Amino acid sequence: MLGHDIELAWEPRINGINVIEVYPAATLIAHGIDTQGYKSTSGKVDRLRVIADLKLYLTVSGEIPSIEKRSDSVDAIACVLAGQDFLSGLMAGGRSFII
Repeated sequence: MLGHDIELAWEPRINGINVIEVYPAATLIAHGIDTQGYKSTSGKVDRLRVIADLKLYLTVSGEIPSIEKRSDSVDAIACVLAGQDFLSGLMAGGRSFII
């Protein structure tokens, strides 16, 4: 839609429009967050626990859509954390420096 090439970013020095590839569960694990059960359709309690743990790293405010039955919103918040890690230099060149 923008008419621009989008390059994969390997270092936090961003030039133009870049993206990173994120594995939400791997990001959670790298931060020591227990991922057990949060993907289950009946895992609302587990999703709320993961959100509480994510709040140690990010400000999460407002209502979280679909938290009752789906993990998509949790994954989206984990992606924000991964982006923060990447831009902070905690992750570069495909290697996590968090673990």
